[in-house]
Parts: sequence; structure tokens; C-alpha cells
Amino acid sequence: MKNEENNALVVAENNNLTVSDRINETVKRCTLNLDEEDNQVALYNVLTGDADALLNDMVDQTIIMTGAFMDKHPAPVVDEGTGEVIGTTSKYRIIIFDDEGKTYATGSYGIYNALLMIFDIFGEPSEDHPIKVKVSKKATANGHSTLTLVRVK
Repeated sequence: MKNEENNALVVAENNNLTVSDRINETVKRCTLNLDEEDNQVALYNVLTGDADALLNDMVDQTIIMTGAFMDKHPAPVVDEGTGEVIGTTSKYRIIIFDDEGKTYATGSYGIYNALLMIFDIFGEPSEDHPIKVKVSKKATANGHSTLTLVRVK
């Protein structure tokens, strides 16, 4: 379904949700079956409250992923000296759901990209198609690091 007014593209397949606004580079993707009330409640509660754990605290641990929610949205870049908005950047909110009903949150660009690749290669996680991953920290330029996911059997 395309909404001409805000140029948003909404795709609903297999009772999941993908929303993309190409103008503002907003992307929302949820692999949970949102026809099930338990999943609706779980998603709502984690989005309006707290996740059970931060993904950054799960490095070197394995998660059996049964669902994910991803939100990429624009955020202003502000000059600290003048307070002037000088551009935009992307911000990320990712929630991973596991087979025990626990939720893990992160704002990591690395996790966002890892999930996109996992979905493309292995399909989207669900209760019927769980995907086992290990949380890993990967070194990047200038001594920084980013989170990523390693697919494990």
C-alpha cells in the first residue's frame, strides 16, 4: 500500500510489518506475527518500557532469536557551539526476542546491518524458524568497535 501524501511504503506479508519512508530514510521492520495478541503485547511493552537486557551486555553469549524489531529513523545533527542544526544522521532501535521470551535492546548500526543480512540469507526468525546467533564485538577504525551477530548452528 502506498500513501501518496507522505510517500511511505507499507508492506505486510506473513502478518509481519515493514514500513519504509524513502524521503526521510525511516525504516521499521518487525518479524513477529502481529496477528497474535501475545506478540502485540510483547512488542508494545518493550517499546514503551525496558528490555530485559542490553545486547552490549550479551557479548560472547548465544541467543536463540525468535523475532526482531528494527527502527531506523533520521535524527538532527546539532552544532554544539551554535545549537544550529547542520544535518541529519540515522539512529537505530533494535529489539531481539528469544525463545525464552526475553528481550534484548541495542542502538547498534552493526546489529542493524547484521540482522538485514541474516534475514536475506536465512530468512526471518520466528517461533517456528528460530535463528541461533552469538553476539560479538568487532574492532573498527580508530580503536572503536561495533556489535555484530555471528550465525551459529
